[in-house]
Amino acid sequence: MFVRRYYTVQFAEGSGPWQTIPERVDPAINSYTAANLKPYTAYRFRIQSTNDIGPSGWSAESAEVRTLSAAPSKGVTGLHVVPITTTSVKVHWEPLADSDWSGDSATGGYRIVYQPESEYPKPLQAMPKQEVMGIKVILA
Repeated sequence: MFVRRYYTVQFAEGSGPWQTIPERVDPAINSYTAANLKPYTAYRFRIQSTNDIGPSGWSAESAEVRTLSAAPSKGVTGLHVVPITTTSVKVHWEPLADSDWSGDSATGGYRIVYQPESEYPKPLQAMPKQEVMGIKVILA
């Protein structure tokens, strides 16, 4: 009788090459959580079992699955504010690269919060803000 020793899990990012997760998975369990993956990234998985004789072939690969979105990996740079009229200013910044969004471009966007200069500042949460949804939106 041969005893199952462990499972080996591999993943591929998109259509990239297979990478082996170094941890040996206990054969008594039937689920595994792959950690330290990139946000909003497509992955495929496959599994191999190993017993006293050696490793099996690889399982059929899983359907492609995408990790959840995360906050952008960095903030905007190049912030410039230019007065336009007595009651308006134009705010400009360098847009984030698509790879920095860590999520779906349809749900990504910029939040612009502003606070009038005052001797008695109000809490920032009480200040007006503008939501700009979509990472390719340009407002005039």
